Amino acid sequence: MLMSYIKNNTKTLFSLVCLTFLFGCEEVIDFPLKESEKLPVIEAVLDMHTGICKVKVSQTHSLKEKQANPAISGLELSLQYDNTTSKVFKESEKGTYVSEKINTSPGKTYTLIIKKLMGQEYRAKAIAPNLVVPEVEALLNYTSEGGDFDYKWKDPQNQTNYYKPTILINNVPQKSWFNVISDLGQNGKMMSANFYLNLKKNDEVVVQLQNLDAVSFRYYEQLFFLNFEDQLPYNPKNNFDKPAAGVFSIINYQPIKLQLK
Repeated sequence: MLMSYIKNNTKTLFSLVCLTFLFGCEEVIDFPLKESEKLPVIEAVLDMHTGICKVKVSQTHSLKEKQANPAISGLELSLQYDNTTSKVFKESEKGTYVSEKINTSPGKTYTLIIKKLMGQEYRAKAIAPNLVVPEVEALLNYTSEGGDFDYKWKDPQNQTNYYKPTILINNVPQKSWFNVISDLGQNGKMMSANFYLNLKKNDEVVVQLQNLDAVSFRYYEQLFFLNFEDQLPYNPKNNFDKPAAGVFSIINYQPIKLQLK
């Protein structure tokens, strides 16, 4: 999603591995921070299609340390919504927590609670987004050289929507010329996304028009446009109630599988 960079050599450089967009990349984002500063890195996504919340928790580290971003184990996580608190999170691997399946609905507020994180409790709230389903062709033409692929959708009127157009080939998200997009100036109109695909016969192609909550859209939009002139350390405003890198996102989508010809 972002380049790695060094602002100057008077500060210690800390690596935040993978502020991944929906865990879809493995790039490194670097922040110069003071030697004494340690920030938790929280990558949390509530997937409305599966009903599962996945949370990766780690911590910033100095490049003087040989280890990668140290994952944080042994935390207590829960989700609050309506009058319900879901406490069934299992640590699938060190620092990665996966919830039980829950029922989700657009417009509901969900609160992620993380206890015992660096001696504190962290909370983040997000409102579940609407579902917008794109229009796609049943068959997809392709050649061995690859080619452009477009899909479109009708933006609902009288509401603000945020999107992450995505295509997966064999479960791997493909990069597009943009990252996230809103319906600003396009409310109620037809919108579209373009991808360049390099396909092989029998590849599985899945379209996901991921609808985002407002806070995570703004967070990832700022990360995408961050440049060398931004004052560092720089972490866009997120929805956690204490200083942390990352964001609690909610995504809504209906996957559409394409047939090749």
